[in-house]
Amino acid sequence: MRTCPKCNVNVLDEDAKFCIECGANLNVTSATLEEIPPKPVAQKKKSPIVLGRKSAVRNLKTGQSINLSKICSNLDSVTIALSWNCPNEFDVDLSAFLTDENDEAVSEEDFIFYNNPSHVSNCAEYVAVSDTEEKIELNLKDLPPEIAKIKLVLSINDEDDLQQDFSEVSNMTMKIMDSDKERLVYNLTEKFTSETAIIIAEIYRKEDSWQCEAVSKGYEGGLVELCEIFGLEVQ
Repeated sequence: MRTCPKCNVNVLDEDAKFCIECGANLNVTSATLEEIPPKPVAQKKKSPIVLGRKSAVRNLKTGQSINLSKICSNLDSVTIALSWNCPNEFDVDLSAFLTDENDEAVSEEDFIFYNNPSHVSNCAEYVAVSDTEEKIELNLKDLPPEIAKIKLVLSINDEDDLQQDFSEVSNMTMKIMDSDKERLVYNLTEKFTSETAIIIAEIYRKEDSWQCEAVSKGYEGGLVELCEIFGLEVQ
């Protein structure tokens, strides 16, 4: 009779090699069993977790506002791009009015457009891309503190002489980028009729941050009317 070194069960068959109860090898002593290390358990490999800034493009609707300081990582290099579709004979222009808290431009230098493409502070610049796309590049970090708002405007050049308006302009889209990364998209869905100028959006200071509001408000008096609204004299 043999005794199992593992479970101590008596095995009557002298020729048996394994215990009928636990299956242990009967030719191994209990001392030897204690020296055998347990079989290592295979560890499941885990994929590394990579943390980073959320880069999803935000979509803005008319009347909504968003904190640019939270979605843009480089406020010293912000690009506002406007694109549209229109008949070939149309001349649509992008411009920006830099105003104080009372919506007044301090001087003509605060009106950025194709004839005054760069602000005196070098923090706002107009860039023509094509007949249907133009940009305003901004350095919001270094913009003079007296500038509290930036009005982004689309207008039709020589609208009175040519009898043109925004009823024939479509697919107007504003995109905001920083460091060439798209952060925000605003697709205008409003149907315009006799308007010849539109305030597309307004970028404004709020405490220590910069906000962007989708406006989409049209004016029948064109760029001349907006100049008068923002305190600039038109010759």
